[in-house]
Amino acid sequence: MRKVLKKVVQLVAGLLVLYTWLIHPNTKRRKQMELFLKTDYAHRGLHGAGVPENSLTAFARAAERGYGMEFDVQLSQEGIPVVFHDSSLGRVCHIEGVVEEMTLEELRVPLEKTEEILPTFREVLDTVRGRVPLLIELKMTKRKEQLVEAVLDELKSYSGLYLIESFDPMILRVLRKKAPDVLIGQLSGGLCRENKSLSRFLADRLLWNVYSRPDFIAYYHPYGRRFLTLYAKIFRVPIFSFTIKNQRDYHRKGWYSRHIFEGFLPPPGA
Repeated sequence: MRKVLKKVVQLVAGLLVLYTWLIHPNTKRRKQMELFLKTDYAHRGLHGAGVPENSLTAFARAAERGYGMEFDVQLSQEGIPVVFHDSSLGRVCHIEGVVEEMTLEELRVPLEKTEEILPTFREVLDTVRGRVPLLIELKMTKRKEQLVEAVLDELKSYSGLYLIESFDPMILRVLRKKAPDVLIGQLSGGLCRENKSLSRFLADRLLWNVYSRPDFIAYYHPYGRRFLTLYAKIFRVPIFSFTIKNQRDYHRKGWYSRHIFEGFLPPPGA
């Protein structure tokens, strides 16, 4: 009986070690991450009231008010990085078309029937001018290396602070190899509820960290409180929420290091 119990204990201990190895983040750059914990991040800029999401005006408003900003980057057909969230133009631009299948010229269309035009990544960088930190999401794509290279090429001449994140751990792995000094984050949380699959089940539990080894985590805020608070205590890496949409959730969810927000204004630098 003692032998059986000993084997069970050894098995459990082994599984715990394996699990810890799989979810382990990169804990060597906590000091560098502190620069990004002084403000919250406006989701796709400070949009609303006639100012579309991911527009240059939305980003300018966020920078002027001292907020960082989170936005999405993907490639045009010819490989130019543009700032837009959806894979298609229908919801925001009210026309048919898939972003990655369209040329930059075809993508230069109005956002939400305003005078704002779908911006390039370069235009966003030129608008922000290093005034506040950026949280740059690389969208999932088959052109992983091309997207990473295009974004890094634009960032060569940018002097401001930035982090790069993605839902795709393979994109982060590519980024880690090509630019080992760039701070990267794994996006996750609630994925399996939207699309039940083994991959998303593993992603919700940060088991893909074995590929990305992120410096920080960004997690969908309605889920994972107990898991995230324990994770933060063990590994002591920043965890960002997404997306907080009201003051109540902002103040209730203090276990996050910082919030990605929209629809209200948190205190800058709080």
